[in-house]
Amino acid sequence: TASEMPLGPVYVNVYDILRSEIAALKAQYGLSDLSIVVRDGKYYLEINGRLIEITFLEGGTITAEMMANLQQMLGQLLEQNGFQPITQLDDGTVPAPGIGGTGMGLGLMALAGGAMLSMGGTSNALALTPGPVVQEVTSDAATNTVTAKYDRELNADKLPSPDDFEVFVNGQPANISGIRINDDKVELELAQDLGPNDNVTLKYRDQDGDLEASIQGADGSLAESFMSGVVIDGYIADAQLYVDKNGDGRPGSDEILDGIKTNDRGVFLLDASLNPENAPLLIVGGINTDTGLPNNTILTAPAGSTVITPTTTLIQKMIREGMIEGADEKAMLSTAQKVVKQSLGLSDGIDLLTFDPIAAIKGQSQLPDAVALHKFNTSVVEILESFGGATSANVSAAATAIAKALLTSAKESTVLAMDESFVSNIVDQVFTSGNNAALKADLGLVVESIQSAETLSEIAAAQKGIAVQIDSASLTNDALPV
Repeated sequence: TASEMPLGPVYVNVYDILRSEIAALKAQYGLSDLSIVVRDGKYYLEINGRLIEITFLEGGTITAEMMANLQQMLGQLLEQNGFQPITQLDDGTVPAPGIGGTGMGLGLMALAGGAMLSMGGTSNALALTPGPVVQEVTSDAATNTVTAKYDRELNADKLPSPDDFEVFVNGQPANISGIRINDDKVELELAQDLGPNDNVTLKYRDQDGDLEASIQGADGSLAESFMSGVVIDGYIADAQLYVDKNGDGRPGSDEILDGIKTNDRGVFLLDASLNPENAPLLIVGGINTDTGLPNNTILTAPAGSTVITPTTTLIQKMIREGMIEGADEKAMLSTAQKVVKQSLGLSDGIDLLTFDPIAAIKGQSQLPDAVALHKFNTSVVEILESFGGATSANVSAAATAIAKALLTSAKESTVLAMDESFVSNIVDQVFTSGNNAALKADLGLVVESIQSAETLSEIAAAQKGIAVQIDSASLTNDALPV
């Protein structure tokens, strides 16, 4: 009767429901090595190391009819991927052939009673339990711990592995010596001392799908991956994050991450559910906490970077625009890092996607690399912001010119000289006509002042010295951003 119908969806542990079908499927398909695994919040059938993703169509719920036919539908998913039954179902029938396609990762769906089953569409349904969402990441120098706080109580019996985390202190990897769960917090004890001013970033990703060793809510729901990162020219506070879904390097209205901004130390925190395709992030606006000036440069970095800087922005530009050769994006990224490090005279051992030069300078560590990189970052911003609005054609052309200069320097095995001559060359590549002497002189003076500065405060003071701002549209007859 109507009064017996559920008022809303009933939340369940999907992993346990799927796992309950495994014994029957093993017998039916003659598979001794068949299991359910979870990787990064997604469910898979694993057969001899091969993964077949179980996707839930339309996202949120599993109908009661689907539950009644779950074994048959999982069987059809196996058949779609080349496995055949050797025994009959309990009702004496052999499962129907799989539905279309032979690729991996097909949705969990089947024919029952002549109708396609999919998710949702009924109040008589089971809902996928939404997983815990990380709220903040903090560090405590007194106890040498890093804490990830979630939106609900966690299962203290399910401890993740240290291999599931990457911790960076001032951009350098840090080892984990212990893990504990305390109510709604995952506490990581580090095998090194933390300083009160250390900048700590953290990444979590379930590496092996072991449900006995993954972050779970007390309700059995699985936590998504997450990452924290820091935005640097100086540290950029109150900047808005976007996901570069279409890969064009420009923030679109459909790419904004509502409510996700950097804090007063330039740090952001992002749950993987907000960026499921792991696209590069775009950083827009905010305030440079070193200078108090607004950030007018769109910053970005290759996906997964825990620092986003002018340097990572140039690296991403090289990759996005095909300026670097490589068999795949990973190879191109490796080459781009080598180009930048060689051009700036940096050590091979630093990772430009994690290294925080400001924190290193404050901590008096890796000073030659940190100083050179910070001066380059701040000089690049001064150059780009002198050419107009963040999305203007001139700014894009200036960034391309700087990237090409890095490539040329690496090819010639020379260290790039950031001086007035360098600035003049960039200006000439952007503006092929007109009298640009004032821009060259003023911008050259600022860049040379940054390069000769000896302290962070002197670098910040030099950054405030830009005297010429160009109206991009009037000089290019191009009012549209690129």
